[in-house]
Amino acid sequence: MNYLGNIFLKANSSHIHLAITTLFLLLYGFFPIKAQEKATLLGDWIKVGVTYLDGTEVEESHPLKYTFLKYSFKPKNKAAIITDYTHAGNFNSYEDRNGTIEISTNFNAKITLGIIRLNSDSLIVVQPGTLGATDPSSLLITLIRYEHLQKTSEWNGKDLVGISKTDTVYKASRKIHPTFSNPYGLRHALQTAMPSYSKYMMGFSQDYGRLFLATFVVRKSGSVDNIKILQGMDDKFNKEFIKTCSKMAKNWKPAYYNGEPVDAQVTLEIDFNFMDQFLTDERYTRYAAKRIEEGDIYGAITYFDRMIAKNPKNEKALINRGYCYLLLNDQESACEDFRILRNLGFDSGKSLLEKHCK
Repeated sequence: MNYLGNIFLKANSSHIHLAITTLFLLLYGFFPIKAQEKATLLGDWIKVGVTYLDGTEVEESHPLKYTFLKYSFKPKNKAAIITDYTHAGNFNSYEDRNGTIEISTNFNAKITLGIIRLNSDSLIVVQPGTLGATDPSSLLITLIRYEHLQKTSEWNGKDLVGISKTDTVYKASRKIHPTFSNPYGLRHALQTAMPSYSKYMMGFSQDYGRLFLATFVVRKSGSVDNIKILQGMDDKFNKEFIKTCSKMAKNWKPAYYNGEPVDAQVTLEIDFNFMDQFLTDERYTRYAAKRIEEGDIYGAITYFDRMIAKNPKNEKALINRGYCYLLLNDQESACEDFRILRNLGFDSGKSLLEKHCK
């Protein structure tokens, strides 16, 4: 029996609405993968949407609402679940049982996904809740193939760091990014190689703001350069970071665009202030304001980028980033931010468009 059939048969009177929703999916084309065109799971799939199974939007605070999520499948039944787009992934075995995928993890657990729809460019899965597939907390996750995401995404000045006669440097994001091949990710590699990292992890130093933010460029060759520390720790930590980061070229695979390697700027954020996360926006804004005072508008934009990545509906960050683009005489990017505000229903977006984008 296919995955959806199992969901439907398990439904009882308390889950009747969910069962009706599932039947709706069946009737409107979400058939088990055997009945669809033969498409392969192999490749990288990027999350573009998530709802509850009945179609209700997940809450703004839900951990998957704005988090990057990639499922990567390789030959010989190897798969990885990736939540940091710079991470190449830690691959484990998986099984495909008639449309039910079970992915093993490093913690002797298995993640179950029910395939609702699979074609050459899109994948829709159900992630069961705590009580199983009929649990109201079950999630419907929509993903598209990484290469297709690049083809269908809008590209503008905000996706670029710079353009020269010979090269274009892209800003790393979910749609274009280099990947770090260490099985446990870039942060783990830094922690292992940098003695000062452990000091801040253990909270031994209280002398600095404990938010570290840096950018660097991974070239199409895999080399790393143009390392800039926007928000540093002490001098020892900063020097260790630059030295360690420069030596990690062998671990990087460059970003690709249209099948060709390209340069991409990575923004690395390490927040050692684990107990004070609710002040994040305030801290980012304060650091950005300092960058503006110093004349580093691009540095300020990096902070607002981080705020918007955590919450794309952040009105304050969108306004401030738009003003930064105006300071750079990039009216197109500024007006795009103001249009986003307007489309989100913020009155500020409408007034800013009238003022700056006539």
